[in-house]
Amino acid sequence: MLAGKTVINPTFDTLAAPILPYLGQTQGQMQTTEEAARNDSEAFDEKELKLEKGSKELLSKYLAQLSLCEGKAELESIGVEIKKSKPDMTAQDLKELRASYLEKEDEMKARKTA
Repeated sequence: MLAGKTVINPTFDTLAAPILPYLGQTQGQMQTTEEAARNDSEAFDEKELKLEKGSKELLSKYLAQLSLCEGKAELESIGVEIKKSKPDMTAQDLKELRASYLEKEDEMKARKTA
């Protein structure tokens, strides 16, 4: 409404009055510090739960792939997938997955030398 217009000696009547009908009748409310902290905490908790659930699903998927893995190329392919999924997994699940991956790698090396 006022875009591109020049208002010389602006007053309430020339500047504010034209936009008042667009502002609505209720004033927005600001959150208190406690409300903001509670909302932030709830959002963080929800995000953590989502991460944990997704991480467990990825862990199960990769453990299954490792158990069925037959060759070095397949193992390396799984390793590439795991690297891409790291941001979506918890540290504990990554630790467990790393141990299983290394165990499978050692198992394949032992089979090759035997």
